[in-house]
Amino acid sequence: MNAIHTEKIEKQFGDFGALDNINIDVGSGDFFDIIPVTVNDVIKTRILVHIAIVSIFLVLFVPIMSVISNEIYMIPVALFVGFTVSIYMVFGIAYLTGLRQNTYLFNPKILVEFGIISVLPQVPLVIFSLMPNHLSLFFVLFICVLLLASSYLFYKGVEEKWGKASFA
Repeated sequence: MNAIHTEKIEKQFGDFGALDNINIDVGSGDFFDIIPVTVNDVIKTRILVHIAIVSIFLVLFVPIMSVISNEIYMIPVALFVGFTVSIYMVFGIAYLTGLRQNTYLFNPKILVEFGIISVLPQVPLVIFSLMPNHLSLFFVLFICVLLLASSYLFYKGVEEKWGKASFA
């Protein structure tokens, strides 16, 4: 494109350079540095939003699938397991990655840790959920209690690990 053609376009439509400079990337550290929040506040807010969204789908999905599979009596257990696993995974990811999930999950060390915290507790949950007796139900509920305790530890770990971090 030649200079004369470019000048014609700028005269017709104006210079958009000034408008490009006022765009704000609300995910950037510079934006968060000017508002009165901490890294922990943003992480906890993201945790709450994620849990709220997952909860909506969980409350809709589990009863529908229970009716389809003719296991309505299992709705309370399924909801408890679903909420527990969701809370555990959200707090685990928040502990491992903080605000930078997209970049830290490509770190091999963090990816291995993520694999450990996500696969190890869920394999026994799947195995025990396929066993059709009351003892397996006890083990599923026991694993869920352990996941909730681990979620609490992850929550405290988020405060300790990311409390002094900056947005930049």
